[in-house]
Amino acid sequence: MSNPNANPYQPQPQPGPQKNKTSRRFFTWVRSSGLVRGDDRWIGGVCSGIALRLGWSPTLVRALVIVCTLFFGFGAALYALGWFLMPDVRDGHILAEDLIAGQWDWNCLGCFLFLAVAIVIPGAGWGCIALAALALWLLAKSGIRQQEGYGFGASAPRPVSQPVSYPAAQPVPQSPLYSAPQPFPQPVSQPVSQTAPRHSLFHSLFHSLSISRCPA
Repeated sequence: MSNPNANPYQPQPQPGPQKNKTSRRFFTWVRSSGLVRGDDRWIGGVCSGIALRLGWSPTLVRALVIVCTLFFGFGAALYALGWFLMPDVRDGHILAEDLIAGQWDWNCLGCFLFLAVAIVIPGAGWGCIALAALALWLLAKSGIRQQEGYGFGASAPRPVSQPVSYPAAQPVPQSPLYSAPQPFPQPVSQPVSQTAPRHSLFHSLFHSLSISRCPA
């Protein structure tokens, strides 16, 4: 039954669960750190993700986690929290975020199993879980600092490359020792006059014969 005194212009609360803003900000912060569960995985990809963040070999990180598990259960607690809180590099899902939203994933069972191992092993107990949470927070924090350009593993920003300008091509001067071939001049044929008088020809022939007969 509706309330007759309710203001129709005032937004009314909607039924259903409201999203927790604190948890949403937390998971946004986790994703911004760049710390993810890697694709090179044996179980959950936590070791490969930490190795990618530190620049180490995944085999070395796996060996260190096993050794730390045998001593005080720190390695098992670190793996459990990392599996539960680190986003998957394949799809970006976080098991803790999905569980809060009411979506059950069977991988959560593996997280709880590793957490139980960390508690059962004689040692620090819940102290090693707190220490593992601190280690994950430091890794995430250093990832954010690295993306901002400082801190562990940060590199100097690359200078923006300027476009290279090339000079315009200049015409190649021709060598003075070489010149382009000139066309060969064709002789101009002069037409023979057909109207020359015949007596001039005979007169020239007679003059040449008379000179040749003269005594020396």
